[in-house]
Amino acid sequence: MCSNRYGARTADCRRHLAGVASVCLAAGALLFAGCSSASSGASTAASMGGDPAASPHDGDGRAGEMHALSARGLVSALKTAGFAVPNPLDTTVQDCSADGCQQSIVTDTLRVESFATTAQAQQYAADRGFYQVETVVVSFAPPLPETERARYRTEIQKLVA
Repeated sequence: MCSNRYGARTADCRRHLAGVASVCLAAGALLFAGCSSASSGASTAASMGGDPAASPHDGDGRAGEMHALSARGLVSALKTAGFAVPNPLDTTVQDCSADGCQQSIVTDTLRVESFATTAQAQQYAADRGFYQVETVVVSFAPPLPETERARYRTEIQKLVA
């Protein structure tokens, strides 16, 4: 596994996963281009490593039982609110089969996973000591100071609730 005991991805792991994701996205884009004569701008932006909010899979950035912010939607909302969420990487394929989440986004400052139900999110967060609001679970990168974590938690509470 490429994470430390806090669930944070190491820089080497992120680079490796980004390389694997790039190859997969390129192969998928070629396959998709061969099967379709038209492609939406959002699909192109997402496949080219654009803004994580540009994916067509969660339209308005909301999902789950409460139509709460998805992992991608929360990262986008934090960025809009002026919070640092550098180098977002969609790790849904790598994380969600094992974690039971619907979506997983890792940045240099935090990892956000969104679940179908609040109960699933609560169970996952409680087992690991992570921060949870409704259907979203957040773990912070170890170097992020507690004062910054508190700022993020306050903003996440406002955005998700």
